[in-house]
Amino acid sequence: MSKVLDPHSVDPDASIYMGRTALSLAARSGEIEVLRHLLASDKVDPTSTDNIGRTPLHWAAREGQLEVVKALLAVYNARKLDWELADSDGYTPLDEA
Repeated sequence: MSKVLDPHSVDPDASIYMGRTALSLAARSGEIEVLRHLLASDKVDPTSTDNIGRTPLHWAAREGQLEVVKALLAVYNARKLDWELADSDGYTPLDEA
């Protein structure tokens, strides 16, 4: 799997369907190891938003992925990122939880 997610061979922050990134998909589905691998790259933006303004943290909170939420919050805190970003409907990740 590390070859597939090698940040030197692909853009790990590229968006696909509905503007979602690999990080958003991993967060939504609870793929904690994939998420950690992606977060290890400085090319991945944990605050990237999809077409409806949701971040990976929104998706993790919405889907009840507690371990993913914890991992993302640790990164947000370490990088001093704003975890209270609202989506296009005005909901924050806390609202989604």
